[in-house]
Amino acid sequence: KIKDAALHAFNLAAQYETLGVVVQQVGKVSGYSAVEIDKNVSALWRMGIAGIEARKTMTQLLQAQVDITKTPALARIAQNAAVIGGTNSSEALERLVHGIQSAQTDVLRTIGISVNFEQAYAKMAKQLGKTTDELAEQEKVQARVNAVMEAGERIAGAYEAAMGTVGKQLGSLSRIHKDLATDIGALFTSVATATGVIDLYSKAIQGLNGLALISQGLANGLSFDDMLSAAQKGEEA
Repeated sequence: KIKDAALHAFNLAAQYETLGVVVQQVGKVSGYSAVEIDKNVSALWRMGIAGIEARKTMTQLLQAQVDITKTPALARIAQNAAVIGGTNSSEALERLVHGIQSAQTDVLRTIGISVNFEQAYAKMAKQLGKTTDELAEQEKVQARVNAVMEAGERIAGAYEAAMGTVGKQLGSLSRIHKDLATDIGALFTSVATATGVIDLYSKAIQGLNGLALISQGLANGLSFDDMLSAAQKGEEA
């Protein structure tokens, strides 16, 4: 039990660390500074989004070319949508962003967001003096964001109204437990980084694999020279 919990925490922390590198790189390519990315990720966390989901969602928003200044507003919609969808805010935000990114209205309907993207495209095209066929992908994304924001107004207040209920409080515990496990796991990942234990373990496994291959080769009648020659040719290739 303790071993499994420690391993789970370690994996969460490792995932959180990797996502931190990814979101910063994607943000850099998209023209945002590290400070801007950290600021918006922190804003998501303060609104009840688990750390891992906050970084993952921010990466998705950047990939979809969504203006990240819309992040707090989308998170607020996700909080309200979570109550309707019977899930937590982190899961609701993931579905929200996925729905915007993929233009899948059925995904959004699972959390009470009912939109018509074709109408949203037509509205955007009219504003820009274009036809819907002439809209660039980024303009379509913005149209989808606008549609979701408008739909979000129709479920405003659901989060605050439900916060006093036991069901909603229990739903929020999963996010709290996940963040706690991630923080505990970070202690293990720090030790692993400082000691280089993972690299040592990896090299040990590679060594054992090498010995197994040599044993198999000898059993098949190959000489050490044959195996060395084959290995050298493989490296050259």
